[in-house]
Amino acid sequence: MNNNEEQPVLTDSEEDRSEEEALSKRKQKEEKSLSEQLDEIIQKTEELAAGRFRKVKSEDVMVIYARFHKIITAAEETCGKHPEMKELRDSLGEALVSMSVLAYSFSDLHGYRGMIDEALKFLPETHSLRPRALRLKEAMNRKGVGFLSWMLPCAGLLVGFYFMGVWGFMKGATLTVAIFAVNWAFIRFLVRPDIYGIYLGKK
Repeated sequence: MNNNEEQPVLTDSEEDRSEEEALSKRKQKEEKSLSEQLDEIIQKTEELAAGRFRKVKSEDVMVIYARFHKIITAAEETCGKHPEMKELRDSLGEALVSMSVLAYSFSDLHGYRGMIDEALKFLPETHSLRPRALRLKEAMNRKGVGFLSWMLPCAGLLVGFYFMGVWGFMKGATLTVAIFAVNWAFIRFLVRPDIYGIYLGKK
């Protein structure tokens, strides 16, 4: 055997083709991994929105939210590098819609509005979820949950402290609790069911 025999030399076109194949395989691997993780976001959020939300503490929701936000960020970056990844872009749009509902569940006003806007950037015009995302955006803006969830309790505390001085501690505290109860009931029975109904396709 001749050890000095020359190894076959790849032409430029063959090298380019080899690099393209390696890049394509790497893209497919990235897309599959992120798509699976994004599917998990959708599944978890559907479970919350389907009624199991009441059994989840707000601290648990925050943990889920923070963990999934990292996945969404990675998917956004990947779509930016490889914009032709249609499946991943669709999954990202769907996940952002799900995450907007999750953010809405603990009244993250800027979070859910920003996510719906981002979702609409990724969901193509023909995507079946896009009309529902538009209805969600309209309903979230119309309901004004941010004001009711944050401003009303703050106002309740101020009013309560004032009337504690005027009426005494017990009457002032009772008024404060009543304001909080009205706010909670409005969000729980009127706002959230409407949003979740749209999200689950029931409205």
